Amino acid sequence: MRMTKHSKNLLMVNLLSFTGGKILRTAFFLFLSLNAIAFDTIYNCGPFYNSEDATSVLRDAINSGAGKIIIPYMGAGSKWLSGPLLLDSLSDTEIVLEPGVILEAKHKAFPDKYTSFITLHGCSNIKITGPGAEIRMRKRDYTDESEWRHGISILSSQHITVQGIIISETGGDGIYIGNHS
Repeated sequence: MRMTKHSKNLLMVNLLSFTGGKILRTAFFLFLSLNAIAFDTIYNCGPFYNSEDATSVLRDAINSGAGKIIIPYMGAGSKWLSGPLLLDSLSDTEIVLEPGVILEAKHKAFPDKYTSFITLHGCSNIKITGPGAEIRMRKRDYTDESEWRHGISILSSQHITVQGIIISETGGDGIYIGNHS
């Protein structure tokens, strides 16, 4: 059987339907004729976009076990509004914010003055990229001491790359790196 572009897309749609859109970390192997095709695990958040609150969509993506998470640009004026995101003991994962994406803190979703927008704890080999994308907190929401409300906190982690992303309106640092037991 010869794989055409259409049959590959149809096959991927069937795999997404079979798994309910949440692909497991293991690679899928399909043996067609004498050829083996391996699929890398990718989680595209786009089909699950919620303009009012994308927190659960983004948390599901982070917890999916996918090797690559894509947060797509949804059009002019659109934002991915979210509460705090925790990457706990995650490894070997790439998170891609497409150009133009605005990942914005949801209004009043950060009541604890020590909560960062994105926290990596005990992670390894994580790459977060987004040339032309922005991670934006809501500094105007913070009336208390907010020096610990960082855009990204990297705690007790190794081999972390954050590249090309604008981080704005934080109460604390754009990126904080520290040790946490």
